Amino acid sequence: MPDPLGYQDVSGRPDLVAAVLDGRRSDGRAVRSARPFTYPKPSTGTRTMVRLDPYTDLLYRERVGSVVRQIERHLTGGVRHTRCEFTGRTWAAHDHREADKQFRADLKRLRREHPATELGLDIKSHFPTVAIDDLHNRLSDAGASDAQIERIAAVVNEIDGVAGVPGLPIGPEGSAPLGTVALATVDQLIDRLGYEMIRWMDDIAIRGVAPGDKDAVEAAVEAELAALGQTLNSDKTTYDDVDEVVDRERSTDDGAPGPAAIFDGDPIAWLNEAAVDGATGNVKFVLGGLRKREDPDALEVLRDHPWIMERFPKHAGSYIRAVRDESPSRVEWIQDYLAEPVTASTAPAHLHLVRSLTPELLPARLGALLFERGAQLTGTQHSCLADHLLAAGSRSAEKVGTRRIRALEFAREDGPLDGRRAALAAFQRGGIPKPGMDGLAAIARSEHELIPTIEYVKAS
Repeated sequence: MPDPLGYQDVSGRPDLVAAVLDGRRSDGRAVRSARPFTYPKPSTGTRTMVRLDPYTDLLYRERVGSVVRQIERHLTGGVRHTRCEFTGRTWAAHDHREADKQFRADLKRLRREHPATELGLDIKSHFPTVAIDDLHNRLSDAGASDAQIERIAAVVNEIDGVAGVPGLPIGPEGSAPLGTVALATVDQLIDRLGYEMIRWMDDIAIRGVAPGDKDAVEAAVEAELAALGQTLNSDKTTYDDVDEVVDRERSTDDGAPGPAAIFDGDPIAWLNEAAVDGATGNVKFVLGGLRKREDPDALEVLRDHPWIMERFPKHAGSYIRAVRDESPSRVEWIQDYLAEPVTASTAPAHLHLVRSLTPELLPARLGALLFERGAQLTGTQHSCLADHLLAAGSRSAEKVGTRRIRALEFAREDGPLDGRRAALAAFQRGGIPKPGMDGLAAIARSEHELIPTIEYVKAS
């Protein structure tokens, strides 16, 4: 989930951020803001993400960070997801997209160099069904102390209670190593059965399973998952013999040329045809390729077929941000889209599209509308979108004084921390006269967790 200020206020003054974190530790309250947001899956259906305010996110990472080295040592070599890197006392999970690419590249290499039968398994709703008691056992197996585990369990339970979601929250980086180690006993089972495995989070490819053994292996994994309170997603179970594995590397599942071949022809014509037909396969790949080429010719396809933005909001938004400066007049239609009412199906597209418009592309009337809508959506199921609407409305072409007075009034209210941070974006550009400084100082006295944001906008 993107941050309305890009975390610039948090990264700019580590000393002020440390003071906020110390305050939360002394209060014994790690979680202040944890909000759910429904997001479309690239294929079909939706998932519920959880957006944490920056300080909750940091405290969650801190507690998980105390055990990530043990998790790394405990995982088998076949696990590719969110392996972590360490620099001194700090840690970071490998970039999700790069790690996904590495997983797919490794799987392709294995299929090419050592063709074998392949049993593909997927766990149904993995993150939401991770039981904290079972996670305690997995972390204990990895060598974590009871005190470390209890601190992690406490923050996960607190996040779940505030956000109203079960299991591990989807989205925060702290959840990634926990979600990976939660399936460690499944990895160990497959190893005991004598099979080679490669796993990306809850997507498991088991290689070399003979046709006569397929059902027994699947049943063994299902039994292990049942002990964890989880189950396989039978709709995603696959089994390919050697010839099918080889064929998969030569073509896509529907027999069409591989995605790279699309760029040998006319990718815009391909995207337009896919949009008309409602076909989703390879759309992300094509949008990514056009983004790298900074080719603006897909803008009209997105305008005429908004379902693409609603199914692939992140990829469409990234593409638009890459090409908007070359063709600003060709993205003006986004203003009309954002002026439309927000629904559950369009909220993710609104979130990424509003981030695609520079202040020059946000006229005063639209800026006022977006800020008002953001204020109305605060506290609703669309509160994560509300943060970005508030930030956009605070940076629009509307008069500076109007935007800043409105921002101060909103930031004084007892609303979500991220929404108040977003509203203060009104002070980012241009000097701040004494009344504005006095208003910011008054907010800093009453809400110390906004001090890093206030110092950031004053400096910028």
